[in-house]
Amino acid sequence: FSSRYTFTVSIMRCIRNLFLCSPTSISLYDGTVRLARIFYLRNLRMSILFTLAVIYFLFLPHILRRGARFEMIDKAPGSYYVIFSVYTYHSATRVNKRLISIAYSSTNNKFPFQCLAVNDSGWRRLAPTKSYNAELQHGLCKTMAYVAHCYLPPADAYTLLGTTGAFKLKVQPAYEKREALVVCTSPSYLFELWMTALVSIESARYFGATLRVVYIQSIISDLYKILQAYQEEGIILIKDGFDMPKLKDHPEIDSGHHNQAIAINDCLNQFKDAADFIIVADWDDIFLTGFESKLGVGALGPAYNKGLNVVDFLIDQRSKNSTTGAFLFEWMKTERSDMIGKL
Repeated sequence: FSSRYTFTVSIMRCIRNLFLCSPTSISLYDGTVRLARIFYLRNLRMSILFTLAVIYFLFLPHILRRGARFEMIDKAPGSYYVIFSVYTYHSATRVNKRLISIAYSSTNNKFPFQCLAVNDSGWRRLAPTKSYNAELQHGLCKTMAYVAHCYLPPADAYTLLGTTGAFKLKVQPAYEKREALVVCTSPSYLFELWMTALVSIESARYFGATLRVVYIQSIISDLYKILQAYQEEGIILIKDGFDMPKLKDHPEIDSGHHNQAIAINDCLNQFKDAADFIIVADWDDIFLTGFESKLGVGALGPAYNKGLNVVDFLIDQRSKNSTTGAFLFEWMKTERSDMIGKL
């Protein structure tokens, strides 16, 4: 890989980050980011986009961009809901009902929709929704990540009903193949650090990771080919990154850094019933699990050695500290639930 390409991509990423709502960027470059956001005028924006376009076409013909995936369900001025993924689960023990989990971004902390299940025969069922914060409420970004849940019987189609209309949900089944340890990677934007990626993938495999989930917004094509080879071997799973839709009030600059929280929640929701353990990590993060067992010592060690899965572990942690972040397991009970509090 040419150093010219690496340098150009790095410059483009730095310029882009100045105009994103990122707690990390604000904490590190507070004055610069605030100044840039104050003078974020249309003319300035167009000038920068034109400059980046020139750099892109002259120096970066091999940058690959994955298509964004989202569904806009409300475009009311100053308030919108953007759904990124919807999963259904077979493991819910409520009689004849499935959990429907919706990951979305919004400027509104309320979710004024109901879930509707419909069969081809005309059979219908309606259920209320309940939404939860899926991102730290840091107060820096107007657009935040949320997760909404509803319980419905199995159906041919699922729809959201709201005051502005009905919106068909693109539901997909959650991942079911058993995985010992899944690593969810933050979205990759203008990513060219191929050496970092290779070290990260191989070190994670060495320490017990059975699957790595990679979200790509844009990446150099040569590295993408390498990741595709890993995917063919079942080592990683490549998914599209999440971009905000184009609106007049530019929601991209008011969303968490490259919709990182949405990608993380999408990964957790997709694998929460299939993975014994899940780790959220950047490309430059390396986790050390030790050698006393496959998943090592520390907080996970006792749970692993007793044969507990991620559900048991998180329920136990939540019983000790109610503020511990965990999924909703009120409907799940495992054969080892009597061990809770004894780790």
